[in-house]
Amino acid sequence: MQYKDFKSDLSEIASQIDSYLLDHPFPSTVNPSWLGNEMSSYTKSGGKRLRPALCLWSAALVSDQPELAQSVASAAEIFHTWTLVHDDIIDRDATRRGLPTSHTALANFAREEHGTKGNEADHFGLSMAILTGDLQQAWALRLISEQANKDLTSTTALAVMDRLLSHVYPILLGGEAIDVEFEHREIDSISPEEILKMLEMKTACLLEFSAQAGVVVGLKLDNFDHELVHHAGQFAYNAGLAFQLQDDILGVFADEKELGKPVGSDIAARKVTLLIVETLKMASQDDKSFILDLLGSNSISIEQLSQAAEIIKSSGALEKIQNMMAHYVQQAEIHLAELPNSPAKERLKELAHFMIKRNF
Repeated sequence: MQYKDFKSDLSEIASQIDSYLLDHPFPSTVNPSWLGNEMSSYTKSGGKRLRPALCLWSAALVSDQPELAQSVASAAEIFHTWTLVHDDIIDRDATRRGLPTSHTALANFAREEHGTKGNEADHFGLSMAILTGDLQQAWALRLISEQANKDLTSTTALAVMDRLLSHVYPILLGGEAIDVEFEHREIDSISPEEILKMLEMKTACLLEFSAQAGVVVGLKLDNFDHELVHHAGQFAYNAGLAFQLQDDILGVFADEKELGKPVGSDIAARKVTLLIVETLKMASQDDKSFILDLLGSNSISIEQLSQAAEIIKSSGALEKIQNMMAHYVQQAEIHLAELPNSPAKERLKELAHFMIKRNF
């Protein structure tokens, strides 16, 4: 693996993974073809490809053939993609990365292709997007299984799939369930500790797996019980928490064009983020009432969003979350220090800092 600079290397991995996925035959085996085509739509719309980068750079820490982990890195990306497709349904989001979400695109397909109207078109879109996500799950597993006894030993491929099925699935989906349940609870009843636990389950778990799987593939292991696997996982786990906290900040403070979705959508959807919960704990009673009134609002004006952002800053909540992010990056670096020295190690360090400095 040749190294240039962080952004170039991350972009190169994204291009490699996208090409690998877009050339892969699995979606073309799906009938009807429009459903198979939708399986690749999020891949075509871009993305940071952090999970494949974690996997490939972690493999490069312990192997001079990190490219053997490409199928697993691609599987991690497609696994992430199906969670986005289903998450967009749950959150009722119409756009992702500035383009229609799968259920929106498929509803539009029904309208344009069959003249389906109103709620029936929307229901078609939701139903077909669920199937799209289901097929992407099968695709992720196929990406790993087809490399058994090729780029991967059969025991390594089985270990990676078992980890995905027995560990990542129940934890990640449990985190999603808790996140959705939060929206039905009184916000004052939700503790910061509960939110952090949800973030560990929903976001950090798959990032942890991506780094661990890279080391497992690089060392050709038949299980995940190895010291280097542990440290790689804990590096990604802590960096992943920092990543999600920055995501919550961007949901209020980002530039909408760079973010690729409406700024303030988390507030409008009454998403219970740590940033909001800490604001409600630290703000004055009047400011707290303003934020509470805004949560779940169908329409938030630019002026209201600007006032909410100012309350989040002035209450000290923004600074508290930023300090937490810095702590998680520091913890990530402690585990990174236990991993072998290589150019890939420097890329992983830069990746951890990118997660809290990014603006998209």
